[in-house]
Amino acid sequence: MSTKSKKRRLLTKVKAIISSLIIAFFYSATIIFIISLFFGNIIKKGLNMMNTLSLNLEYGTNEKVHFDQVEKRLTSHPSWGSEFGRIIIPSIMVNIPIYHGDDTPQLAKGAGHYAGSKFPGEGGSIVLAAHNSHGLFYTLPQIKIGDHVKIETIYGNYEYEVFHTAIADYRNEDAFPIQNEKEMLILYTCYPVDNIWYVNDRFIAYAKLVGDHS
Repeated sequence: MSTKSKKRRLLTKVKAIISSLIIAFFYSATIIFIISLFFGNIIKKGLNMMNTLSLNLEYGTNEKVHFDQVEKRLTSHPSWGSEFGRIIIPSIMVNIPIYHGDDTPQLAKGAGHYAGSKFPGEGGSIVLAAHNSHGLFYTLPQIKIGDHVKIETIYGNYEYEVFHTAIADYRNEDAFPIQNEKEMLILYTCYPVDNIWYVNDRFIAYAKLVGDHS
């Protein structure tokens, strides 16, 4: 067999393989789309239920947590994974617990507090995340500039006012500014909220402190 014939046969095989891959990709994408369209909410609820049933969030006690009014700081932090407050946003019907930590166990039942950020009342950036699920932060993208956010903790209550919202890639550090100069609440969830698969974008709401009842 001549070299040209061998090349033609090889090229034909390569084209056949590429065509098969394209067809397989098309059918896979179609199936995924259909599943997402018709069974998305069911799958999401099922996953949330599994997480809720299988994970225990009781890792310790918060009895020693105390807020120093002079220094404006916690003398001891809530224990990892424990519930230390609630976040209430009347305008979008959010009223869920806040846990210290933003790992899977904490996010299964409420809003998770990023350990690299401040606690309410301490000044600086406070970062809270929750899943884009019904009963959690599903309605967060509906929040408006001027809406109020209440944070009730075991050591005091705080109120914030939303001044900005954005959609950004979770790898964009500028979208999650960690600073110590001015108290700012940062809330975020996966976006779009109807997507049950992994996405890079996050909907983010930024709020300033307007009330301190510690």
